Amino acid sequence: MLAARAGSVGNAKLDAIKNACTEGLVPMFGGGETAAKLADSLAAAKVLVEANASIEMLNPTREAFQDFNDPALQTLLDTQGKRVISNRGLAFKPDSVGPTSGETLQDANLIKLRITHGIKPVVPIISGIYKVYLKWQDTGTDPVQTRLINDGLVPVVTQVTLQMQSDAIEPDHPVSSPGSGNGGNPTNPGDPPVTGEPPPDGECGTLGGCTTPPQPPGNTCPVPISANLSADALVGFDQATLQPAGIAALDQLIQSTNGQTYDTLTVTGYTDPIGTEAYNLDLSRRRAQAVRDYLIGHGLQVDHINVVGAGSASPVVQPGGCPGMTGAALQACYACNRRVVVELTPRG
Repeated sequence: MLAARAGSVGNAKLDAIKNACTEGLVPMFGGGETAAKLADSLAAAKVLVEANASIEMLNPTREAFQDFNDPALQTLLDTQGKRVISNRGLAFKPDSVGPTSGETLQDANLIKLRITHGIKPVVPIISGIYKVYLKWQDTGTDPVQTRLINDGLVPVVTQVTLQMQSDAIEPDHPVSSPGSGNGGNPTNPGDPPVTGEPPPDGECGTLGGCTTPPQPPGNTCPVPISANLSADALVGFDQATLQPAGIAALDQLIQSTNGQTYDTLTVTGYTDPIGTEAYNLDLSRRRAQAVRDYLIGHGLQVDHINVVGAGSASPVVQPGGCPGMTGAALQACYACNRRVVVELTPRG
């Protein structure tokens, strides 16, 4: 709504729409009680919008600008040749339908946006399963959604329509949607396309990583399990005490072993590069120990245990991969580096 409002009063300019959308996301990144904290939250929101968002203006269309361009307003507003749809005196303007747009001038004065952005799923265990399901169901007909799904994100699509409050100036690449508007009789577009591929076999996930599927009841042959757990979900940023979400994920991991005894449990903790090497090594080991202690204390059966604190080694996002960022924006950029990897090796 903030993005559409900015467009409605800002001549439908996409820059104004994008800036308002970004500013509206600031509370998602913590907001801030000081100018510095607000700047960090805004920087994190900009990273999200730039990397994982698509903003499309579905109306006015190219054909609407063709039908209702006002040459006098082009000169008055100095639009450098871009066409303009007047927002002035609409109540006194004719409501005839344009020959190429299928719209009236009043219809052309509605701004309609479609905003697609990606959200990282963090619900324990189910998040990984859902990512696999999304890949299976993706038909590839929308390249934006396909890219988000391949990046492990859940596409969220929002559409909003508002009345224009200013003259609309044609963007660089307006959407084309010619037609007669179905003669005022809306038609059912039908169901969206679906995949004909069979369901994926043997894939599942947890907390931003992957693990083997739970064994069926009665299975007496344990299978290897590898789980990549987000440290932010397990313990929180710069912490080593398990949170409820982390406990739930570890309970699911224990349940997936079906009470079988494994040969080796290896737990490896990793941090981001923020902080000193010594501090990060200690923090990563304390996180790995917390996971080890919970698993063993709640029924996981193993013969041998390895606990490793790897600090900021083996980064997913390389140091220097978040140039110019500080505070919340830097933490968000390095989130994938903060993780705990749990590996279970069967006997024999």
